[in-house]
Amino acid sequence: MSKEHLRPDTVHPTAGYSHVVKVTGGTTLYLAGQVGWDMERNIVGEKGDYEAQTKQALENIKAVLEAAGGSMDDIVKMTLYIKDYSTDIRSQIVEPLWSYLNSEKPPATTLIGVATLAQPDLLIELDVIAAID
Repeated sequence: MSKEHLRPDTVHPTAGYSHVVKVTGGTTLYLAGQVGWDMERNIVGEKGDYEAQTKQALENIKAVLEAAGGSMDDIVKMTLYIKDYSTDIRSQIVEPLWSYLNSEKPPATTLIGVATLAQPDLLIELDVIAAID
């Protein structure tokens, strides 16, 4: 299997994501959206803590990928659904992301601000597609 992360010169430059990831061969994993729930389905962090919920969602993704034989480096597409998104909270989300993702070969990424998620105190949901050998 091969993965090619593309940032074509014919489209605007990117900061922290690829415009497209081309995957040839391998197995594709479609993960359910992951949120800031711990093993007991409790929301982590204090109320309004985007960073803690982002880290927990990423830990959940890591665990799911490893259970399927993959790793965080196998993520090719990520969609972030963020409750009440504003640029003021951006660093609380972006910093944890880059501690888990490959910054040299980042996934194709979309960020969507939403009014609410499945429960009122959930702040972020991460939707991931991964490709593994």
